[in-house]
Amino acid sequence: MSNFAHVIEGLVVNISTASDDWSEPGWIAYTSDNPAFIGGPVIDGFFYPPRPYPSWQPVAGVWVPPVPVPDNVPFKWTWDEDTLSWVEVTA
Repeated sequence: MSNFAHVIEGLVVNISTASDDWSEPGWIAYTSDNPAFIGGPVIDGFFYPPRPYPSWQPVAGVWVPPVPVPDNVPFKWTWDEDTLSWVEVTA
């Protein structure tokens, strides 16, 4: 059995499991290494979850923020789309 995503206009609208040799127009096989997400786009052959923020860009199956997350441990960070920056979570 294989996993398939029904893609319409570049977006996953449904997912299903079928026999390995099954084929239907608009359905694309996916794997656990690059899973499909309902509502997520397919870009350059990669499945993505829905875009988390408008400023984030697709890179090889993951969304990448315009500014790397700080690596200050033990702080936790959240993205602020208004300022396009990371904000420390204080609670």
